[in-house]
Amino acid sequence: MHTKSVLTALLAPAAVSAGLNDLAVRAGLKYFGTALRESAINSDSTYASILGDKSEFGQLVPENGQKWDATEATRGTFTYTSGDITASTAKKNGQGLRCHTMVWYSQLPSWVGNPLCSAARCNLPAPC
Repeated sequence: MHTKSVLTALLAPAAVSAGLNDLAVRAGLKYFGTALRESAINSDSTYASILGDKSEFGQLVPENGQKWDATEATRGTFTYTSGDITASTAKKNGQGLRCHTMVWYSQLPSWVGNPLCSAARCNLPAPC
C-alpha cells in the first residue's frame, strides 16, 4: 500500500503554478504570445480574462484586425478600429504587441479581385 502511494506521488504530473508566458521567460524566451480574436474580446469575459493574464500571454497579435480586408474594405476608405482593439487590450494589460500579416491570400478586400487571374496586370497567361 505504501509503495502504491509513493509511485502515485512520483508519477503524478507536477502542479504548475506559473503561466505559459512566465514559463517561457524563465526558459530564456522574450515572451509567449497569442492572437486576439477581435470579435470575442468584448463579448466573452472568460476569453478576455485569459488573454489579459500577462502570466499566460506576454504579447498579443491581432487575429484579423490588421489584414487588408479589415483596414480597407472599400477602396480608399481606411479604418483601424479592429486593429486598435488588440493594441488597446495589450496596452491596458502591459503586454507587448506585434503586427500581423497585412496581405493574406484568402482575406483580400472584394474590390481587389483575384490578382492571380488577371492576365492583363502582368501580361502573362492567366493561371486560372
